[in-house]
Amino acid sequence: MSQPAGRGGGRLASLPLCMSSRMTGPPLPLLTTAQLTACSAPLPALPPACGGHLLTLCLSCLVSVSRKGAPELPRRLTVAAGQIPPHSSCGPYTLLKCPLSSGPRPWRVACLPSREFFFELKLYDPGLQIWGGENFEISYKIWQCGGQLLFVPCSRVGHIYRLHGWQGNPPPAHVGSSPTLKNYVRVVEVWWDDYKDYFYASRPETKALAYGDISELKKFREEHNCKSFKWFMDEIAYDIPLHYPLPPRNVDWGEIRGFETNYCIDSMGRTNGGHLEMGPCHRMGGNQLFRLNEANQFMQYDQCLTRRADDSKVIITHCKLDEYKEWKYFKDLHRFTYVPTGQCLDRSEVLHQVFIADCDTNKSTQKWEMNNILAV
Repeated sequence: MSQPAGRGGGRLASLPLCMSSRMTGPPLPLLTTAQLTACSAPLPALPPACGGHLLTLCLSCLVSVSRKGAPELPRRLTVAAGQIPPHSSCGPYTLLKCPLSSGPRPWRVACLPSREFFFELKLYDPGLQIWGGENFEISYKIWQCGGQLLFVPCSRVGHIYRLHGWQGNPPPAHVGSSPTLKNYVRVVEVWWDDYKDYFYASRPETKALAYGDISELKKFREEHNCKSFKWFMDEIAYDIPLHYPLPPRNVDWGEIRGFETNYCIDSMGRTNGGHLEMGPCHRMGGNQLFRLNEANQFMQYDQCLTRRADDSKVIITHCKLDEYKEWKYFKDLHRFTYVPTGQCLDRSEVLHQVFIADCDTNKSTQKWEMNNILAV
């Protein structure tokens, strides 16, 4: 990271309210690796949103709303002109209580702790591998153990991201094939309490991951009387379920393989209206991992499968709990039924398309099997 700098030359020392139990979070504009100049346009003084998370532990940028649903920013803490040190070029500005210490571009937010409080929190979990999950862990630890995380719009911390020529993480033989997922499981097992069931509903492939010893982390939480995750969701992240509701339980999940074939339904990474295709089964989950829940939603992450309005193709699109409750799986018959029309899920073995068609028990292309996949 580059040296922290306030807007117009003000240094990080200009941040008021940076008490020992308060973590400050300035935005992170990306820097070029050669000239160390900002890659993006200047950020406005106050973000429209703050860091949030899906139940899969994917970062999200959420517009903060009040408990009554009004489009307000209830987490604001106004800093008056008289509180700003004389050497700072900042005018009066607003701090924003932030559930998480990082979010999507352009609102990436660094977490800048006081040294004393960071050590009091026992730093990051030493069992986290490479990267991934540490921003969630430190955020929950801050809030649940008595601290605050404040977005500071009047400061900037430059971020040098993956230098040119970077060759990637060590091969799986060194750390396993799913270090980030293991990190996520460690975090939810320590901090999420009963809410971890929602994570496993959204990421069922993680159920068998060996995440290591977390006894010292749980001991720390108990000894420091850290609050429950329900408190965090009720008091700090209360607007997250408005955007990403808690998911229903799964009826079944895994790859959707054409019966007695080596081809599976694949989202190809498409979302928000993209169409599905058939691709060679790879048994790695990802774009080929789907789940059918008790609400009859056929899902991948926060996206639902449905029929495109102008033809019979099956698409994947963002959905809420009350949307696209359209599917039934008859395991013994190897059949998926699209309830609104009574038709069946079908595929083209030549064009590799996935679509809805009239049910025909003699068509092998309407037969499927759903096989569980576990991350390792």
